[in-house]
Amino acid sequence: MLIVGGNVAGVSAAIAARKHNQEIEIVLLEESGHAATQSSRLPESGPVPESAFPRPMLSDPQRLRSQYRVDVRIAHSLDSINLDDRVAEVVDAAHGRAYKLAFRELIFATGAKNKELQVPRDDASPPVVGAHSWGIVDKVIELVKENDKAGVLVLGGSPSGLSIVDTLLRNGLRVVALSEGPTVIDGFDPAVGRLVETALRLSGVEVYLNSSVSSIDEGGVTSDVGSRGCQLVVVASELHPNTGIAKRAALPLGDKEAITVNARHAVVDGIWAAGDCCDCFHVVAKRRGYYPDGMRPALEGAIAGTNAAGGYRTSDGVVDVQVGRVCGLTFARCGVDAHLAQLVGYSYEELTIRSNADDGYWSEGSEGSEGPSVGAGGLFSKLLLERGSGRILGAQLVGPPIAEGIVDFLAFAVAKGISLDELLRFDLGYSRYLQEHMD
Repeated sequence: MLIVGGNVAGVSAAIAARKHNQEIEIVLLEESGHAATQSSRLPESGPVPESAFPRPMLSDPQRLRSQYRVDVRIAHSLDSINLDDRVAEVVDAAHGRAYKLAFRELIFATGAKNKELQVPRDDASPPVVGAHSWGIVDKVIELVKENDKAGVLVLGGSPSGLSIVDTLLRNGLRVVALSEGPTVIDGFDPAVGRLVETALRLSGVEVYLNSSVSSIDEGGVTSDVGSRGCQLVVVASELHPNTGIAKRAALPLGDKEAITVNARHAVVDGIWAAGDCCDCFHVVAKRRGYYPDGMRPALEGAIAGTNAAGGYRTSDGVVDVQVGRVCGLTFARCGVDAHLAQLVGYSYEELTIRSNADDGYWSEGSEGSEGPSVGAGGLFSKLLLERGSGRILGAQLVGPPIAEGIVDFLAFAVAKGISLDELLRFDLGYSRYLQEHMD
């Protein structure tokens, strides 16, 4: 079995395959030249140690090798595949060589990458790296070591980009955030975006919305809001599936050229895919689509790995759960937003839920203001309900870490088609939150 990609999906696939089949030979290729780090939650405050920087890999390669007998090959990439002969062309960047590798089953776990920045650049311009790549880790660590007052310009509003902003700030770097859209965080309700924007500004981040970059040179970045000097440019734009090799192999591609898979995560006979490189079925939208930067890769990797090793597992689909943190706030979402609900034909109504005024975290804001404002504790939530049935179609939250638990609770309700009235009858702590704080 050949697994391409040592990210969450790839590692999960390798472990699941080994658990199901003790005899199969498993080779995992990881293109980056880095050893993988163990999974770790970043500290809640203070500088982030180098060993705890967020990275796209979950497990120590040596543990995969010794405990699960996976042949992990770092700095190895897949160049092409011959589906008829079941042969892969592999490039070993560390030793400057290429070789052929026969396989019986192949799992694509190549993940996603940020959309490339198409603007003029010169040789002396600051480095440009994607927020979803290994390169960001190296560059940030380098800046922290060399200059704790260095400037970083973040372009775009992906959730993974905001997580990078959090790390930059906590290590004393100066941050400028520039978004082409009207909000600092893509895919979230404008009210949530305004709350996150306020938190960024209060943390010292320069924020510019509805702005675009025209060029990058030795002096920094030039945009329609002027020039900003910086030592690093982080591209946090929308994610696209990393499927160039799959496309060249004429594998079926769907939305945004993500690999098309079935419920078992099979592509064609002997070829599988999992994580942010493939599409999936959205159980609320009732259609296949591309939903990256969420929580699904680990489960999908386990499904693909089990099936590729001879087992049988299927996916029920996703509800597009996303969770992130920045400037002391946790933001989370699940299900569909208003735009997607309209697109697929739902009739809906929105319900805003906030802590009581006495709780002091979110308040209504002064008359004529654009929305709620930041205070000092509590939670702001917005639910999307199907008109008539009251079925919960989606939810968005921002506030303290409890938002992470509440979104899981709501995601279960969304996946099972539970109405708000049914949810309020459950004797659970989170349902009491809903009962106490609904408008």
